[in-house]
Amino acid sequence: MRTIMFVVAFLFALVPASVRAEPPSIDLRAVVTDGGTVFPARDGAALHLGPSLLTAPFTITEAHAAGTEVRLTLAPPTAKSFAALTAAHRGDKVAILVGGVVQSAPVIRDAITGGKVSITLRSSADAAALARSLTAR
Repeated sequence: MRTIMFVVAFLFALVPASVRAEPPSIDLRAVVTDGGTVFPARDGAALHLGPSLLTAPFTITEAHAAGTEVRLTLAPPTAKSFAALTAAHRGDKVAILVGGVVQSAPVIRDAITGGKVSITLRSSADAAALARSLTAR
């Protein structure tokens, strides 16, 4: 009986590690009008996007919805590269992809420094969905 209990306990300990899926990756890509690669959007549409704008993993330490806004806090290395990216793409529409699906495509209004990001969406439901997709990791 002890042997069976040990085997069951051992197998139970292994299951969480073996079923854990790799978290979906976050990618940022410029929305383009000509060419590019077509990516599906969460709402069923599709967008033409240029190559990835990220050179390192995009790490979010906190994401939450507040009304129609999603507020993000970025990890320090991400904040630094994001500041440069947003400065270079001011006025551009940039798609946020999670697991290869466009979640949102906001326009970058200004360089975003300091690691605090605010994305305004059309509805609180859209904001909540984006916050969930960015934190389901």
